[in-house]
Amino acid sequence: MPHLVLTYSNLDSVAIKAFQDKSAKALAQMGFAPKSIKCYAIQTSHAHIAGEDDGSFAHLTLRMINKSDRTETVQRAWLDQLNQIASDHFPHNSTLTAEAVFLPPLYRSSTR
Repeated sequence: MPHLVLTYSNLDSVAIKAFQDKSAKALAQMGFAPKSIKCYAIQTSHAHIAGEDDGSFAHLTLRMINKSDRTETVQRAWLDQLNQIASDHFPHNSTLTAEAVFLPPLYRSSTR
C-alpha cells in the first residue's frame, strides 16, 4: 500500500510509464515502503470532457490505509506533488484531477 491508480483517456503510453516511475519514487520519498507501492493505469475508451468527445483527461486516485499521521494537510501535499508530476508528463490541454482515498478497515493486502 499505497496504490496509485491513473484513469485516463488519450494519453501517450511512454508518458504514462514515465509518470508511474517518477510517482513511485516520489511515494517512496513520502515514506511509503518501495516494495509496497503499486502504480497502475486504466484507460477509458470513451470520454466526453468539457464538451469535447475527444478531450483527454487524467484522474489520479491515491488509495491508502488510514493512519493517524495522514492528515488532510499531509494528503493535500502528497496530491499536490503527484499532480505536479502528472502536469510535467501529460499534455497541457488535458483535464487533470486527483483524490486521496482511505481503504475500508477490513481491506486485506499482502506484498510478497
